[in-house]
Amino acid sequence: MKNFKMFILLLVATVGFVACGQNNKVVESYYDNGNPMQERYFEIIDGNKVLTKEVIYYDNKVKKMEGAYKDSLRDGVWKAWHRDGSLWSEGNFVNGKRDGFGNTYYQNGARNIEGWYKDDKRVGKWNFYDSLGNLEKTVDFDKY
Repeated sequence: MKNFKMFILLLVATVGFVACGQNNKVVESYYDNGNPMQERYFEIIDGNKVLTKEVIYYDNKVKKMEGAYKDSLRDGVWKAWHRDGSLWSEGNFVNGKRDGFGNTYYQNGARNIEGWYKDDKRVGKWNFYDSLGNLEKTVDFDKY
């Protein structure tokens, strides 16, 4: 009887979780070693399963990339990491296109490239750095 009550409580909590539009994680694929490769998060909105977030991993369980979705398109800040877990890049998306400031970093944490996007195109002045974070050159993409 005690197990049955626990089951009912768990069932009610799960139904409430889904009904409230909370994110439900689904592991989409695995590596041969059993570690997750890709996780996707969904919400039930108006009875429809809607993709809200994606996380991709390296085979050693270190996060490779993560970001949100809106209307099935990348939206908001997306980040990517080197295999050792250090930040590799971060950039903003609007309606599935790069839009806004973007950065990349060397594995040692030094800046690599920084610049702006508009509708998936590089715009304005971009800075390029050496592996110690020293500015090497600036390119103005508005001139091309």
